[in-house]
Amino acid sequence: MQTDRILDIDGVSNARDFGGYYTEDGRQVRWRKLFRTGHLSGLTEIGVRRLKELNVNLVFDFRQRDEVAKYPSCLDAIELTVAQLPIEPGSILGFFRNLHHGEVNAERTARLMMDIYREFVLERNNRFAEMFRLIIREKPRLLIHCAAGKDRTGFAAAMILRALGVPAETVLEDYCLSNGLLPIEQEFERIVTPFNNQRRASEIKLEGLLPLLQVRREYLLAAFDQIEHSYGDMAGFLNRGLGLSTADLSELREYYLY
Repeated sequence: MQTDRILDIDGVSNARDFGGYYTEDGRQVRWRKLFRTGHLSGLTEIGVRRLKELNVNLVFDFRQRDEVAKYPSCLDAIELTVAQLPIEPGSILGFFRNLHHGEVNAERTARLMMDIYREFVLERNNRFAEMFRLIIREKPRLLIHCAAGKDRTGFAAAMILRALGVPAETVLEDYCLSNGLLPIEQEFERIVTPFNNQRRASEIKLEGLLPLLQVRREYLLAAFDQIEHSYGDMAGFLNRGLGLSTADLSELREYYLY
């Protein structure tokens, strides 16, 4: 684990700086401008002070409205802008119907996760395009998060790093850091608790849901493969899928790279 990028924000899990990486042309992503976390509903007063120290001024929240209502972020004490960019992969709906009936296994769950990442490319790219428009306009110290800070957030961070010119393998390594920072058992309980009064759902085991609670290289690679299939390469996706011109990329790199 790269401890220099792990952030101690009290009440928040999976918190880290995703700057510091070197690009393909030898430049470096600036530290202390790009942050990612899980949801912020557990943020304590100590955590708020720590977040203030980071001087974050723009937060992207990729959670659905019902997630936000159930777990509201504790940001009232901080002067910043929160951009709500709700993302709900359609594949997850069928999965939760199966979960409702206790029909879940590890293989099926892993396939679901790869489908979700393909959907990020094919059907949810408008949300990530909106994220980039705001970044270019505001040039913020930004924080991105969703619920666990691993999938929607993981894809967003990957696209930011790739737009800055960080090699794909480095992006994959950064993505996989979430596995050492996720409260797996706590997340498992959060997901299955609504189904606890149903006999079949109560039989759901951690092993069957584990692929949903982890990040795996093959998930992000599924997105990369979809990008190549649909857009030819990452440059094509950044341009045609996310609306980033050559001038936009130069502007991003000027601000976020040393």
